[in-house]
Amino acid sequence: DRAAIEHYRRTIADLAPSSRHVAELTGYLDVSVCPFPYQFTVGCVSECAFCNRASERGKVSRPEVAVDAIEHAVTEYGAREFIFLNSELNFGRTYVHRFCNEIIKRGLNILWTDSCEFRGLDEETLALMKEAGCVAIWYGLEASTDRMLRYINKRTTIDHAVDVLYQAKKIGIYNCLNIICGMPYETEMDVQATIEFLNEHRDAIDTTQVNIFYLQGGPFFDRPGDFGLGLRGYEEQVGETMCQAFDEVNEGLSWEEKK
Repeated sequence: DRAAIEHYRRTIADLAPSSRHVAELTGYLDVSVCPFPYQFTVGCVSECAFCNRASERGKVSRPEVAVDAIEHAVTEYGAREFIFLNSELNFGRTYVHRFCNEIIKRGLNILWTDSCEFRGLDEETLALMKEAGCVAIWYGLEASTDRMLRYINKRTTIDHAVDVLYQAKKIGIYNCLNIICGMPYETEMDVQATIEFLNEHRDAIDTTQVNIFYLQGGPFFDRPGDFGLGLRGYEEQVGETMCQAFDEVNEGLSWEEKK
């Protein structure tokens, strides 16, 4: 029901009262939005060691099919804003380009956000995403040293991540960064490097979400020996979350020290 959509519209100020204190949002606080959630890829092709969805087999809608659904929401319900809920939109550069070009070709004039890996993003791809209506990207960086990125199989580098962040910021994409703290073999030097990274590049990072690491599956669990981990064979509650107990066996921390 197109008429019912208006009932759910809210201004930015209503949705996020603290936004009144963000200088960059001056002039936008009274803009009303009603973002539609939509997921058109299921699963993940990445092999991040910490993630229980690593290499998860799933289903990917062809770009034309995904945009068919978006166009239906636009024409039938007046949708203009979308929150795409994919694990990573850019699992393939060709896919992203086909998807964005299809949106542009149909003149849908939408605004949207999604999650991306730094791997495979470049100036051309970011510009095409922006033209297709992308206003914000959630990036899974997780760590801010190349040593930790290699350890968790992130398949990117800090230098590349920095380049992407500044390129995106330059063309008006809002950058949201995910960081995970407490991963195996993370040292105090890594923590300090993260703090310094966030401070140094604050002009290119709009939002940061810091998550706590819990071992619940993924390559860390499936192949612990490959990552220097020793699983104890039981779960223990850490805070409000259950976590597999483990030791860092290569001169690292014991479970009692780690938790």
